[in-house]
Amino acid sequence: MFSVQAVKNAFGAHSLQYGEHVEDDLFSGFVSRLTPDALIGVQDRHHENWGVIVQRDVGGPPPHFAPLYDSARGLFCNVPDGELSQRFTGRDGLQRLDGYVARARPLVGFDGLKPVQGRRYVTHDQLLAAVFRGY
Repeated sequence: MFSVQAVKNAFGAHSLQYGEHVEDDLFSGFVSRLTPDALIGVQDRHHENWGVIVQRDVGGPPPHFAPLYDSARGLFCNVPDGELSQRFTGRDGLQRLDGYVARARPLVGFDGLKPVQGRRYVTHDQLLAAVFRGY
């Protein structure tokens, strides 16, 4: 939906009022939200599931990230409740869980980043590696 670069550029709009450090602080907060999602394979962290709080008053506090919200089913957003215990327990449950996390993909991209290993989409670990190399 959005690239990391587009999100970072949007944060730069606050630099005029609050100084350049605000863009870096907001970007650091954004990356700190991508990281746990990558570790557990969250597939529902789209642009409506995170936000930045901005007070437009002159002299007000700088923009900062809102606490995360709408995360209750971020990990298994596409698995019905009734199937969770059946699908991920027993002898094959851990293997299915590992497969689910391996197939997970972020809803944020990175300009120029292409999927690898015949995949149709970029994975969480590819995205984080690109952010680490790029920034």
